[in-house]
Amino acid sequence: MLISHKHKLIFIKTHKTSTQTFNNFMKDHLGEEDVITGDPKHGTEINIDKKFPTGLCALDFREKYGNHLPWFMVKEIVGEDIWHSYKKITIERAPQDRIVSLFCFLNPLLTSLSCKLNKSIKYSPEERKKYRESTPLKERPEHVRNYFYDWIEVQLNAKELPLLDHTTYSADAIPLELNNYRESAKQLGIDLFFYDQPSKIMHEMGTQNLCDFPPLETDRILIPDMNSRNKSHVNFGRYLALEGQCRFLNYGYYHDGESLKIDKVIDYENVANNIGEYFIENNINIKCDKDLYDCKSKNLHFRANHNLPKKEWWFDSERGVKILSSLKRKFIYDKH
Repeated sequence: MLISHKHKLIFIKTHKTSTQTFNNFMKDHLGEEDVITGDPKHGTEINIDKKFPTGLCALDFREKYGNHLPWFMVKEIVGEDIWHSYKKITIERAPQDRIVSLFCFLNPLLTSLSCKLNKSIKYSPEERKKYRESTPLKERPEHVRNYFYDWIEVQLNAKELPLLDHTTYSADAIPLELNNYRESAKQLGIDLFFYDQPSKIMHEMGTQNLCDFPPLETDRILIPDMNSRNKSHVNFGRYLALEGQCRFLNYGYYHDGESLKIDKVIDYENVANNIGEYFIENNINIKCDKDLYDCKSKNLHFRANHNLPKKEWWFDSERGVKILSSLKRKFIYDKH
């Protein structure tokens, strides 16, 4: 969250919508009493121990809920007077674009990190070089895309945790949401996220293991198992790429399931100029345009820099078109 007493502005941080860039941009325009619950590594954690009239501060919540706090927690921290007298905004992204970004962010082993080789196979020098300079996505694009579809469907089909429950936005939600995902996967007949059988291939790699990844349908490309298939590991069965239903849904940060709980949802498309226009319309004396905003970005054009497919490719199939329709129905709250 960002609370600016100087500009009488509250910003609600969502996922995969350039909110880290927004915080980084805004920190040069804040007053001495203003607060950002951001990332200390990027210098966007400011005054988080500053108490509001409620007696609460951002630090009280950051330790359990991280730096993404939903609207009702922010209201709880700042109190009724500030909440109702300040402008409240967030940034939201078209669901198909944000979901692709989230998938790539959570699955770097598939999308942006190099292929791992099966030491039981003898590769030609050319093949070895090709794999080491490539990624599973580049080598098996259709297989990764089908896995992407399964990843979406399991989450779309899962029972939704309560949007107004504090637990939904904390690590305490992990076992609850994983149970929901497990049931969803069972209903859909998808056995990719909760492995009941040990890996067919398992090679030691330092403190981790390399294993086959069934969706790729090949033993020539392995990935680190992230402890999800190593039954001897204490965290067996914990599949990180599915943790965080609040990240997938996103709208719980600014919507209660029935109505919008903030004043303005700024469109991520052309976000810098949209922010600039909002500031002008609301007499907030901050200039914002694409050049000023982009120079504050920490991960500008991640997909482009990693040579990842354009967002349209991910849904460019018969199954993709159907899933895209389901996404748009699910994220009806995004029609702001």
